[in-house]
Amino acid sequence: MTINADRTQTYQIVELCLRAARLAGVRNKHQALDVATSRQAMEALENRVRHLQNKGVRTRERVFLNVPLAAGTDRYTLDANVLDVFGTAMFIPSTETDIEHASCETPIQMVSRDEWQTKSSKSATGRPVEYYPHREADLVEVRLWPIPDDSGTVRFQIHQKAANSTTGTNTVDFEVTWQLCLQHWIAHDLALEDSKDMERVVYLASLALKYESECIAFARPRGTQQAIIDHDTGYY
Repeated sequence: MTINADRTQTYQIVELCLRAARLAGVRNKHQALDVATSRQAMEALENRVRHLQNKGVRTRERVFLNVPLAAGTDRYTLDANVLDVFGTAMFIPSTETDIEHASCETPIQMVSRDEWQTKSSKSATGRPVEYYPHREADLVEVRLWPIPDDSGTVRFQIHQKAANSTTGTNTVDFEVTWQLCLQHWIAHDLALEDSKDMERVVYLASLALKYESECIAFARPRGTQQAIIDHDTGYY
């Protein structure tokens, strides 16, 4: 018995859309995607990816973002691909020549809006020790305190938005396990737009929801988890 060494079969976006179109009944097994159906399927895929992102599915992907600082500037608008900021950031002084392997980093703790609001001296300067993620608009703005008195770099931890799904030869910016779920959601949307019978539409939706719940369960952390109470109780 010979087992294949490749364990991650990944479909290109155009292949995913073709399989979805066949499930929806808008293409048969002998037909390729035409331009109109391909565009329709990719739009459905893009909408589904954004919808799953809104549901918090993307929060498992965590990456670092280096933000260069300017002395005297305490507010920085992050890139449009940043979904959110979390956790402790790290300040790297300008004297460090290799910011990926710095020898002198100091933590910058995230604070709530209320903690930021009650700062009595927002004009204080020095090395930043706290930051507040302001989410008034689509772009996330981070506010440092105190105001940096020197240049340097802050490395933030961020949740990143999914890449666009508009290039057929690329793959979807999701884990491989989501392919079946996304395929059925695209099929559902195509069948609905093409006015297929509701029995098929409802069946595709039920399968998509089933696969979605399984993918979410698979994405959960598998390590030991511990709940921590952050307020006083009568037990301690």
